[in-house]
Amino acid sequence: MIDHKLKLFCLIVKTVSFSKAAEITGLTQPGVSRKIQALEDVYQTRLLNRQGGTVTLTEAGEKLYKYAEEINSHYTTMSNKLRSLSSAIDNTISIGSSHTIGNFIFPEIALNFNKQFPDIIFDLNMNGTDEVLRDLNDRNIDIALVNGIFKKDNLITRNLFCDELVLIMNSSHKLSAKKKISILDIMNEPFITNNKNTSIQHAIEQYLSKKGLSMNHLNIVLKTGTTESAKRAVEHGLGISIVPRCSIIKEENNGTISSAAFKEGKLTGDYSLMYRKNRDYSSISSKFIRFISNYPFQLSS
Repeated sequence: MIDHKLKLFCLIVKTVSFSKAAEITGLTQPGVSRKIQALEDVYQTRLLNRQGGTVTLTEAGEKLYKYAEEINSHYTTMSNKLRSLSSAIDNTISIGSSHTIGNFIFPEIALNFNKQFPDIIFDLNMNGTDEVLRDLNDRNIDIALVNGIFKKDNLITRNLFCDELVLIMNSSHKLSAKKKISILDIMNEPFITNNKNTSIQHAIEQYLSKKGLSMNHLNIVLKTGTTESAKRAVEHGLGISIVPRCSIIKEENNGTISSAAFKEGKLTGDYSLMYRKNRDYSSISSKFIRFISNYPFQLSS
């Protein structure tokens, strides 16, 4: 297997950031620096320059990066070839998913696919959309399920469904009895938003922009990492938020959260299936791609 310090080096080059590499790998930034220092000690030369938050390759670093990418590519090809020669049936499907699909949509899909293929194993990794697409490009996963529609030359993208983004509030909130609310009526309400650069966040920003508004006009009291944590904060009465309708079915049925659409028109988000072109997928992965491409999603449009 390719040395983990070498993979970390390549990740820093691709993200142009020690801190971003630390975030993706779950390491501390000093831990990342130590591993790169250890790699430089092995080759007895400096590989990266760090100046003013910018990371650049030295001449030696450029050569190492070229060879490291070739090694990684050869390793991936070798692994795929050996797996294809195995007489055992590969029953694992490696999937990367954004949190919304992974938490609220995928379980139903997996259940129905399992009814047809009961012996398969789903290896599901949830992350931000950018990280999921990076894993797909780096061949760490076979299939990506993400928020948004992305066009990449080396990837096939299939739009799966469109879901409405709705305003949510605690069921005892003064706005909870309304089915439609003007975007202008929430400007002074305590608002809970996402602290990450997500497709849902982009959809909200674009919607506000069309109305001559921005996120700065909202009374933001909390920035949180996931839709799930935003919902919990809303349930406790900390504020209101905007989330996909598919994420609040349980809470609305339980009566802990109320939702409303916007008078100015629907705010929606797209969800996509993505996988690599020119890739020899296992039989079971190919079946899953066909299955989810034709799945009858029962969501708002």
